[in-house]
Amino acid sequence: MKVEAPLPHLLPTPSLPQGLECGSRYHVYAVAHNAVGSSTASTMAVVRTMGGVPQPPPSVQFFTPNSSSVTVYPRAWVARGCPITHMVLEYRQKDDEHWVQVSSGGPQDSRVEIGGLMPSTAYSLRVTAVASAGSKSHTYTFTTLTVAGELPPAWVGRASPQWLSVRVLLPLLTSVVALASSLALVCYCGTGRGANTAARDNKHNLAQREQYYATIRKAPTRDQQPDRVPGRRTGRRFKLIHFSFVSLRRSFCC
Repeated sequence: MKVEAPLPHLLPTPSLPQGLECGSRYHVYAVAHNAVGSSTASTMAVVRTMGGVPQPPPSVQFFTPNSSSVTVYPRAWVARGCPITHMVLEYRQKDDEHWVQVSSGGPQDSRVEIGGLMPSTAYSLRVTAVASAGSKSHTYTFTTLTVAGELPPAWVGRASPQWLSVRVLLPLLTSVVALASSLALVCYCGTGRGANTAARDNKHNLAQREQYYATIRKAPTRDQQPDRVPGRRTGRRFKLIHFSFVSLRRSFCC
């Protein structure tokens, strides 16, 4: 729709015509007039007025279910600068295909009650809010209370994290205890085996040292040795001692 709006010829700042719709887009151009005539049209500009589409509130602020009905609060929707002209409420059971329209009024209603619901049943609630900036649809899900007015079992489980359930914690704690016991047993066996091995090695090394010293004590003195070349006698003794040390070292290493 084309609308011509005259503007004062002396404006301190650029301005648009008044009475435009909130949050709407417009194509604007200007034509100047004087006593001589009219100018050509200026370049087309695309502008948008301030405001946006409505914003849905959290479910805890918008509705409250009980065992047979749900109470809706339309004023909880955020207008975002553009007034909400009307609102459509629809509901259905979660597995149904057809929506049931309940209300198509304005947001001036402080509360709307939807009755005839089944206890402990899951429902979907679709809300469409319309403003001059556009419309916004949002779908909520809820479950009605039991006949006794309590949360259904499905929602009781949601009140606490799943990992806090006894069915999850008990096997988990059992596995942790079993793992800790296994690690402690492995460490104990490894420590005991190492101690026994060290004791056997020390005993074996002690026997080797005693055998070596006994061999040294039993070696004949120089007066008892037959006359031989000194160099060879000394070399043999060094060879014997060297062999004994080598044997002792090998026993320690092995």
